[in-house]
Amino acid sequence: MRARSLVVSFPALVLLAGCGAGAPAPTPPSAAAPPITNRIPLPPEVVANLGITFEKARRGRLETRLRVPGRVEIAPEARYAVRAPAPGRVALRVARWQRVAKGDVVAELVSPDLRSAQDALAEAEASVTRAGLELARARAEAPAIAEVARAADAAWSAARERETAARAHQEQVAALVREARARIDAVTKLSADGGLAAGSVFAARKDHVDAQAAALDAARRVDDARDAVAALSLERVRAAARADAVAIELELLAQRRATLEAGARQHLRGLAVLTGGDVAALLATTAGRPAWTTLEAVPIRAPADGLVTELVVTDAEWVEAAAPMLRMVDPRRMVFRGEVPEADVARIPDAAEVAIEVGCATCARIETRLGAARPLADPRTRTVLLEAPLPGDASAYPDGASATAAVLLERSPAEETLIPTACVVQDELELLLFRRDPARPDQVIRTVAALGRRSDGWVEVLADVAEGDEVVRAGIHQLRLTGGGKPPANGHFHADGTWHEGKD
Repeated sequence: MRARSLVVSFPALVLLAGCGAGAPAPTPPSAAAPPITNRIPLPPEVVANLGITFEKARRGRLETRLRVPGRVEIAPEARYAVRAPAPGRVALRVARWQRVAKGDVVAELVSPDLRSAQDALAEAEASVTRAGLELARARAEAPAIAEVARAADAAWSAARERETAARAHQEQVAALVREARARIDAVTKLSADGGLAAGSVFAARKDHVDAQAAALDAARRVDDARDAVAALSLERVRAAARADAVAIELELLAQRRATLEAGARQHLRGLAVLTGGDVAALLATTAGRPAWTTLEAVPIRAPADGLVTELVVTDAEWVEAAAPMLRMVDPRRMVFRGEVPEADVARIPDAAEVAIEVGCATCARIETRLGAARPLADPRTRTVLLEAPLPGDASAYPDGASATAAVLLERSPAEETLIPTACVVQDELELLLFRRDPARPDQVIRTVAALGRRSDGWVEVLADVAEGDEVVRAGIHQLRLTGGGKPPANGHFHADGTWHEGKD
């Protein structure tokens, strides 16, 4: 009814502007007919009555977007199930819906596995200490053993020299024995011929006996030197073997200590994993003792900043290893998730830009990009899941809220003047827009639109509208229904708004 009354009353808006109450005065018969124009007056009261709003045209490249319905929800990797690392009895330290920071103790577990891990670590460290003592003792003995080997080698070399000297002496004494024997024979012959006295023979025999005694002594010395060389050779070999064995033993002891140290570190890391702490904290000394020796319960720590959503166990309850104790989420890490038909997937570029509108009154529009990878199509629905992370702290968005993502497929190669498609209306066979006259803001110009491509609520205007021009958005249908600014069938308007009859 309102739109129908406008058809009757709108041509009289120009006459009514500024008039008081009462019926308008009739037009005198002799008055000239109003000029034909494509301009429609819009006084402030008409704008307020019709709820007319304006949009500014902008310059840009038209974007082709695919609208994907979906939802925003907490990212799967931001949902945590805190589980018991070992069997034991639970002592809770948080309540449901409590906010916690990463590393906060949310529960404690009194577990026999803790004492077993502490005992194993203590034994491993004791083994490292014992191996270190053995290595230190071997390193202290090694120089003395090496010195013994060198002394044995020197003694053997000296004995060889003495044996050589004894054999040379023996050869000299044997020569003296032979000479003494030859002398006896010579003296005896001379004595038999009567040339020498009997005492000369006796003296020669005595010298021979003395030479034989010296030969026996030299033989004994050779035997002693040979025995000494043999004994020292054995000692030399033993000392050298001992020195070599000590060197190998040092290497083995060093390797064994390194292996035991690696084992102790593994036990320490295992204890760190069990308690949810780090190695440095376990090694920190308290009253002269490492902190790990004073632990009486396993602290269960929050894996991230977040919110406790569910307590699965109660205080003092016994749980087995890997049993869930509580669940929590990080509400700051949100993602958009939606499904598109598999036929549309090929149109979507990698890491495409996405504009997300969440279905809540206070939620702002979100600009982000698609995730790098997309899973395979669902064999039942033949759709593909799209996922886009929300940037920054997204805790203001409700988990599970409906949302629509406009995925950018392409941009037009050239810039054009763009207006919202809501600013265009069809009148019979013509597409119209109502452009505000920059010189007369209280008038709009009925314009047949020369349009290009449309996409995602925007359309290209190829003529008559420039960047910054204002066009009617809300109230456009009421303006169309008035018929104001519509040219007669036998003429046309020029760009300056003047009427001209005919087609040219």
